[in-house]
Amino acid sequence: MKAISNNPTHVKLYIGKEFNRIKRRMLAESPEILEWHLKITKGHKGKCSFRSNKITVPMWAIKSGKAWALYYMLHEFAHILTPYHYHDETYRAAEDRLLDEYGITIKRLEKSPYPNSVFAYGKAWPIH
Repeated sequence: MKAISNNPTHVKLYIGKEFNRIKRRMLAESPEILEWHLKITKGHKGKCSFRSNKITVPMWAIKSGKAWALYYMLHEFAHILTPYHYHDETYRAAEDRLLDEYGITIKRLEKSPYPNSVFAYGKAWPIH
């Protein structure tokens, strides 16, 4: 198994490549996906903005390593797939499907859509 680099520069590049890979895969069923963009922000939370067609991933997720950054990007991507569902069952099913494709599982916090740990690459990744 190839070593996992958690250097923030490498993580940003990886997340960008995965974002574009998912867009290409979804193009046939959702041509408007081409208009979506990815941005890394200094804020505390990421966001899926239908107004600006942008997904934002916070820098803390990038600095927490590839597993958290990928989880966060997929979490926001699931919002594109389920407009107006926020974090309901339909949304969670789409998020779980995306996470499963990458071999990621999460432990959701009670009464929260966000996890306190991500399990990927054969180990648990606690939040930093």
